[in-house]
Amino acid sequence: MTTPALQTFPPELLGELFFHCLPDDDPDRMSPQNAPLVFCTISSYWRQAALSEHRLWDTVIFPSPQANGPSITYDQAIRFIRAGGVERWFNRTGTERMLSFGEEGPPDHKSSLITFFLPIVTKYARRLRHLSLSLVKIRHFEFIRRGFPYDLFENLESVSICCTLEMTTAQLHAFERLNTPFHTKCPKLKHASFTLLRAHPMRFAMPWSQLTSIQVDSHLHPLTIAQWAQLFRECKNLRHATLAKPKEFGTGYGLWPIVELEHHALTSLHFWIHETVTTYWYDYCKWDFLHHPVRFPNLRHLKFDLKHGNAIASLRSLNPVTKSYLPKLEAIQITTPEDAPFHIPADVKGMVEQIGPLIEPRAPGPPLCTDD
Repeated sequence: MTTPALQTFPPELLGELFFHCLPDDDPDRMSPQNAPLVFCTISSYWRQAALSEHRLWDTVIFPSPQANGPSITYDQAIRFIRAGGVERWFNRTGTERMLSFGEEGPPDHKSSLITFFLPIVTKYARRLRHLSLSLVKIRHFEFIRRGFPYDLFENLESVSICCTLEMTTAQLHAFERLNTPFHTKCPKLKHASFTLLRAHPMRFAMPWSQLTSIQVDSHLHPLTIAQWAQLFRECKNLRHATLAKPKEFGTGYGLWPIVELEHHALTSLHFWIHETVTTYWYDYCKWDFLHHPVRFPNLRHLKFDLKHGNAIASLRSLNPVTKSYLPKLEAIQITTPEDAPFHIPADVKGMVEQIGPLIEPRAPGPPLCTDD
């Protein structure tokens, strides 16, 4: 269909088409080559239709400067904020639509825009649906604790915190509790996502008991068994969790006064497995933490995202655990890098086969071979 033909479309229909052209990754919306900005360059008719579609402008997530070909650079983002660009975007959404705001923050992110966020967060706090923050300096903790408004995030549904600060042991002790402005009076907050270098997620003051979903990427310093137990003890309504596999090395259960816990709410558990099988082989192949000190009687879905193909061997000792302690398990999903073919050990095959016809076959990479 030609552009002149589309000029006759009602603006409402064009707006619907534009909405379905939005990129999957929120930071890509900032690129002039992507929706929604690209539609403002075609014609005045398209521009007006785009500016009138509230759904196109409800999200401003700045990309990481370290991203591959970021849609907007760090300096451009600062100029955009100072020139009132965020307010212009959000003003196109009307007065009631919920908003998403913040910045992307991967582990190697050394810069943060957080010091420019205060006026925006203060102005739109009651309309924020999602907030994404990157903390890369000690002073950023105090900035959000003292600068951000409290008791205004009544519509906040999810929060993302990237803390890439390499804190010393003394600093970790000094910040036993990292206060956040959304740990009280956030009745809709259900999801929290953390990217952490050293800090334990439970150090952040959050309404943990009301969360139903959590994601913690802390593979360089994964949770200890004690921290694993604390997370599920405080997140008693958690239904979905995505975590790095906790470390058991040097944490014998007999040495920890950890109270046994039965967590009935969790139904889905997703593990990131970054290490190869040569890393602490004996420790890394243990899966006792799936039934001790925390038991998951209603767990239905297990997913293992292997960053190295040969890490499949670390699942060998999982079979007895799934068979004896996860009575309602329905599906196991294993994914690996596309360029990493591997053999499935026979005992892993047995673990999968016990699920029977309920398992959904997935093949993200080359065909898998089975050891018989």
